[in-house]
Amino acid sequence: MASIAAAYDLGFINRSEALNRLKKTIDTLFKLKKWHGIPYNWYDAETLSPIWGNFISSVDAGWYAAGLIVARNAFPELYENISKLIDMMEWDKLYDASVKRLYVGYDSIKKHYTSGHYDYLAIESRMASIIGIGSGKIPSEHWYALKRDMVSYKNISFLWGWGAGLFIYYFPGIFLDERGSFISRSTINVTIAQIIYSEDHGYPVWGFSPCDIPGGGYGMKFDVVTPHASTLAIIYFPEKVYLNLKMLEEMGVRTSLGFKDSISMVSGRVDEDFLALDQGMILLSIANYLNSSIWKYCMKDVIIENALKLINEYNIPNEVLNAYNFIFNNVTDAVLNLIMEEKLPISAMDKLLKAKLLFGSGNYNLALKYARECLTLIESYNVSETKLFVKDEIERAARNIDNARKENRLSFIDKAESLYNDAKKLYDENNFVSAYVKARIARFYASISKVTPVTKKTKMFLSVVNKVIRYPEEAVIKGNISPPISADILIERKVNNLWKGVKIVSINGNFTFTLKLNPGNYSFRAVFYGLDKYLPCISNTINIVVLKGVRSLNITGFKKKATVGENITFSGEISPMEEIENITIKITDPSKKVAEKVVKIDENGFFKCIFKVNIKGVWQIEVVVNETEKYSSLKEVYKINVSEIEKPETISSNIQTLLTIILIVILAIVILLVYRRSKIRSETLNKLLYF
Repeated sequence: MASIAAAYDLGFINRSEALNRLKKTIDTLFKLKKWHGIPYNWYDAETLSPIWGNFISSVDAGWYAAGLIVARNAFPELYENISKLIDMMEWDKLYDASVKRLYVGYDSIKKHYTSGHYDYLAIESRMASIIGIGSGKIPSEHWYALKRDMVSYKNISFLWGWGAGLFIYYFPGIFLDERGSFISRSTINVTIAQIIYSEDHGYPVWGFSPCDIPGGGYGMKFDVVTPHASTLAIIYFPEKVYLNLKMLEEMGVRTSLGFKDSISMVSGRVDEDFLALDQGMILLSIANYLNSSIWKYCMKDVIIENALKLINEYNIPNEVLNAYNFIFNNVTDAVLNLIMEEKLPISAMDKLLKAKLLFGSGNYNLALKYARECLTLIESYNVSETKLFVKDEIERAARNIDNARKENRLSFIDKAESLYNDAKKLYDENNFVSAYVKARIARFYASISKVTPVTKKTKMFLSVVNKVIRYPEEAVIKGNISPPISADILIERKVNNLWKGVKIVSINGNFTFTLKLNPGNYSFRAVFYGLDKYLPCISNTINIVVLKGVRSLNITGFKKKATVGENITFSGEISPMEEIENITIKITDPSKKVAEKVVKIDENGFFKCIFKVNIKGVWQIEVVVNETEKYSSLKEVYKINVSEIEKPETISSNIQTLLTIILIVILAIVILLVYRRSKIRSETLNKLLYF
């Protein structure tokens, strides 16, 4: 959503197209199932059902809300609709008041929070904290409970931020204008630390952050450079970023589609993927640098304004702000202008970097002193210094190439020589920046060039035990490589006509491994990248179909017969219960009236439904478990015969008459007997009196 605003501001799309894209996005967001108004982390793009564990992430909820905030201010036509999505987010549900910090997230299937919290200030969760506080759903004391531990590299101090990847420090600053703040000073210093780290290790480029790793995997390594990391720093170091991106372009990282995700400083291998997240960060960073696109929409929002009133770090003294503007705007622009003119003011650039380091360390007066000296050097710029510097770089490249040839390290030598020749030509044309870039990359390729050994061809074959399996069954894949060697191979999956590494497998001749796959159609191959005297090879492609899993339903409480007015307990167990929290039970009475009940499943898969049968006849109970990403739907029908309460049968009228007569006769006999007995007693009494 923020990228739509940036694309509109930069003129890539018109307002009509921007609104059309945004409306579709907002319409979809309203359809998504949420947890207390907060989206799950991942959804199936076709069914819109939550997938991959139904996890809710605090940090990603922050980015979601930040995108909505930008969108509602960039496109007021949609303000009211977007605000509904923002207002429904219950931030307090992700807040642990006992430690005054945000949980990392919540697992809605296991129904428990993560054990860890986002506990540092200088990390990407800062955005979620700001929005939670500004919305009034998290107390401001949370902000001051965040850790502010300091670390350093070569006496360059900065806030600790979970591994020192630039994404972690910079991403909140894409939305929040943090320029000149205490947080920005730490971000400036960690960037300088990365620049110096690269120089110390002989790398021509810098920018370390989580990314796709060439050869497979995702993460952060300090020998893998990703273009988005340095682009994030463009707001503070445009002069450094410009040179860095030009070098990455010479290394084959830039294409017509933008920058590929990373390049290894050890092997020189370029990752072939384009990650949407990283491309988005590049776009938003450039938009902010050119016209403050994202800042101007985010910073005026009422939620952000409310939060910043409660947070000291964003109250920047005027003298600090003035120093920042002079160093990072006036002086930096002067240096950048010379670089753009193919001049390379080396001494001035060194002074400027020192000024920025001092500013980041809070030494504003000394920072201003170095910045003024930098400005003086720019005003008295002498091209002879640049020529000597670039000439020296070209000569160093030549020496590296010669050494590589002498040592028979020829794997990158052709590329190095081509760049070297281009550098000499550009130098003669006084294009010193381009000449320096090519010479520096030539020197790099010559230094990492490897010996090309006498090699043997290899061949690899894959087969799958069962081409069609049903989730959660694992796919069993067998293979062999000849000659039979011990090595690591990369298993790749074909996605959108691109091969993407998914698993590294250690092999020794014949091998077997398993893959746990979600339902779908898959194509795999194995790649051996070569080893010692063995050439690389790629296996055949195998195809696997994974069908959706089947659930079982075990009814433990159920009776087939009942009487009118009876309460029926219908209970059972669903297995497995993965991906579901409840089931639907449809109860149809004899009159065809349907009552639908949504019944929750407990953590063990058990459920219970109680209902009353009040009509005689056949009742139908249908249990419905909806289809999910991994499992097919399940429907089972049960029937109950309901009858009236049994009563004594009615006696026929003839029998009633007969019984009446019998009763009358019996009564007459009784009366007669009583009369006769009474008469006898009377006669006896008279006789006694007579005597």
